Amino acid sequence: MLSTQFSLFDQVDEVCTNILENNSLVTLKKKQEINSKIDVYIQNHSNDQQQNEAKKFIKVAIKCIKNHIAKNILPKFKDQYKDPILNIETFLSIHHTFVKSMKSYKTILYQAAQTFQQESIPDFYTSLFDNIFVEELQSVFKNVLFKSVVDIIKTACEDEQKQQKISELLYQFGNVMTQLQKSTEEAIEFKIEKEFKQKIFDYFEEKYQQNYNSWHLSLKTQVYLRKVYQQKEINDRVLKFGDKTILEQVNRILNSHLLTYYKSYLLSESNADNFEHLLKEFHQEPNSYQQNLKLIGDLYGSLDDHYDQIAANFKNIITLEGQTIMQKKNHQIVETNSDQNFSDPNFIGQFYSLYQKYFLLIESCFAQKSDFIMALNNSFETFINLPIGNHEFADYLVTYIGEQIELLRNQPKNFSIKSPEQIVKLFVFINQKGRFLKLYKISLAQRLIKYQRQVETKKNKLACQIEMSIVEEMEKKCGAQDLESLKIMIRDFQKTENEVTKIQEEKGLCKLQIQPPIIINKQHWPEIDELQLNLQSDLITQQKEIIAKRQQQKTLIWLDLISYVEIQCTEKALTFNLSVPQAVILLLYQYRNDILDVNRIASLTGLKEQYVIQNCKMMKDAKILDEQILNDQVCYQFNENLTKQKKGKSKKIVTETYFPQNQVEQVVSVYDKDLAIEAAIVKIMKKQKEMQFSDLVIQVQGHMKKNQNVEIPFAQIKQMIERLQRNEYLERDAINMQLIKYK
Repeated sequence: MLSTQFSLFDQVDEVCTNILENNSLVTLKKKQEINSKIDVYIQNHSNDQQQNEAKKFIKVAIKCIKNHIAKNILPKFKDQYKDPILNIETFLSIHHTFVKSMKSYKTILYQAAQTFQQESIPDFYTSLFDNIFVEELQSVFKNVLFKSVVDIIKTACEDEQKQQKISELLYQFGNVMTQLQKSTEEAIEFKIEKEFKQKIFDYFEEKYQQNYNSWHLSLKTQVYLRKVYQQKEINDRVLKFGDKTILEQVNRILNSHLLTYYKSYLLSESNADNFEHLLKEFHQEPNSYQQNLKLIGDLYGSLDDHYDQIAANFKNIITLEGQTIMQKKNHQIVETNSDQNFSDPNFIGQFYSLYQKYFLLIESCFAQKSDFIMALNNSFETFINLPIGNHEFADYLVTYIGEQIELLRNQPKNFSIKSPEQIVKLFVFINQKGRFLKLYKISLAQRLIKYQRQVETKKNKLACQIEMSIVEEMEKKCGAQDLESLKIMIRDFQKTENEVTKIQEEKGLCKLQIQPPIIINKQHWPEIDELQLNLQSDLITQQKEIIAKRQQQKTLIWLDLISYVEIQCTEKALTFNLSVPQAVILLLYQYRNDILDVNRIASLTGLKEQYVIQNCKMMKDAKILDEQILNDQVCYQFNENLTKQKKGKSKKIVTETYFPQNQVEQVVSVYDKDLAIEAAIVKIMKKQKEMQFSDLVIQVQGHMKKNQNVEIPFAQIKQMIERLQRNEYLERDAINMQLIKYK
């Protein structure tokens, strides 16, 4: 019995050794024969001895594996100068052979494992043999293979021609690590996959830290970003492990060292090639510098917090540009005393250009657009709602839209004029849309009255189309705001009949042609100053009564203030197209061309002084009246040069519209103290030329208290004075530093 036992163990040892050295020489029949003998041998023992006997055969197999590793595998990794690629290839070959050999072991030892009543004999042996493999080669993994992995990754980063081969090797090696970790994690302390990954991560931690130290101050931002992007591309090509968490973690390390650390420098003013500089480069040469900004979007796009900070910096840059435009406008208002002049196409045009400039940049350069679009919109909301003198952006935008509509009406084929959608683009950024719409309603009323007055059917039809499209575009952008009133106003105008009532004066010196007013739904039109006029002209009073019968609501205010008459001079071929108040004023001069002041005109006509001032100014602008200053009083006289034209040459002079609307409340939605303080300083210094610093502060505080009803601290005024010095509006005396001078 004893000889049989030793004989069978020897056979198992011999077969196991042969399998490891040359598996192909051991036939399946031989393997199955050994398995049967082991089964018979175990069954010949009592039940309580069978497991111990089975273990003896497994121990023989394990001993063979360990001997084989010590004799044939470990020596292959002792050469420290061996090519790391060859090390990995050798290991993969050894592991492949080992796996095939262990399949044969499972056949030989099948009955031995079954004695332990294993549910999955293949899994039982896989775990067992992998544990032995990992334990015996633990020092090789730690000291040779993991180092070789790092070395070949380094090679791949430097040699593009070897990247494909190395990538394939790493993929295979990574899969082996994952499989070995899975089958050994419960049996041995050495966590092979974890340590394998950690070696890779440690390498990249050190590499990227060195890269950052070497690059961030020595390279221009544009070059730095390209190098970082190249590193990511290399990682994507090389680190193609089956386990994608390796690539993800390496990229997180890259993000941390090369992007997170660099972000503050990217945005810093001390960096000559910072983010703001890259924006300026793009504006100058989009095609040449587009890639630099795309890199920022591609690299930082996945880093939410840092991407948000870049977008915030983007907003601040745009906001500063917008505030600068506002600041220059406020200084211009102070210097020219032009707070009531809202016609400034260049001023509004700068904001269209600013928005378009950055919108195109976002579309061209950033894959993740939403953060930057939001930053762009938020920046516009910030500075567009700042005060402009004593008014708001809405006052200027309403005027600008009216001017653009007039251009479209007169030049419909001029493609340089903005479309309705473009014209109302800035409307969306105004916070107080209710106030804007009140102003717009007044502006629309003025234009509709003007269209009616000109009686040009073709142009008026086009004008109505443009007006309606503008309103519809605003409706899209203002959400719940009800713009139906504006549409009703346009439809009211479209229903107007172009009828004219003509009356010849007795002496034939002039005649009146009175147009009927627009018949309106009054509740949808702007509120008009309801002061009734006490007109003394019987002729006009008569016509008021006739035309009033045509008007639905029987109110004469529309005819009084905004309907029009034509006064024709029979001596010369001159026709004056005037509003009723203007006609009443002009009739004062038909017999005697006296110089009349505003109070005298108001007294003679019965018109309120505000209407006299506004309407005389409009006739002065049309060169119907001459303005003169006598005894500090503004006076007017008929311009007799108009009647000195050559015979046979007819001329029609049309005045502008004065629309006496109720005052629209002034609501400054965002009060920017800095701009108001700057404007006050400039206004005071422009008058005084030079002042002691302390006196200037006191005057500014008094000005702000009087005009804005706010208390301004000393430090804030000091800061604004210094800012005006930097912007070269003010300077300090070279000898007396407390003396401030206006430049």
